[in-house]
Amino acid sequence: LSSGASLQWSRQVETTQTTLGGSVDTGQTHFTQTRELGVFDSDRALTGGSGASLLNQLRGRATHLGLYATRTQMLQPGLTVTASGRLNHSHVLARDQLRAVTPNLDADYVYRKFNPAFGLSLMLTPMMTAYANAGQGSRAPSPIELGCSDSSNPCTLPNAMQSDPYLKQVVTRSIE
Repeated sequence: LSSGASLQWSRQVETTQTTLGGSVDTGQTHFTQTRELGVFDSDRALTGGSGASLLNQLRGRATHLGLYATRTQMLQPGLTVTASGRLNHSHVLARDQLRAVTPNLDADYVYRKFNPAFGLSLMLTPMMTAYANAGQGSRAPSPIELGCSDSSNPCTLPNAMQSDPYLKQVVTRSIE
């Protein structure tokens, strides 16, 4: 389940356009893993089942706040430069619902990152434009990823992650 909202203000004065804005996004994660021992018959139906047993139950929440600004300036006809930045603040929380059995899935982390971008655009002809752009983006780990981020506890979730260390946010940088 996820939801979000954003608010943006823009203004253009002569050859300059300025945009300011903010956003909030939240998401919830619910994961339950059960197991039942039994035998499959020739119709692939489970027989002799022992009853389902609960192995893992995790609830998580991620809240992301963002503030951003962009300014585009026309330096001369056909030549514009754009500079922008976004400040991200993320709070990721995971709670093991079976703490008495496997208290190893709890996580509570805060991530912050400023992501700048810079671009240049040159209109060579009315039919052709050249541009260059450099930017950075980031993503905080999900509650499920952080549920396995304790190097002193083995991960009980059914995945390939085993006792990972603290996870940093993913940062991408691009130049085009």
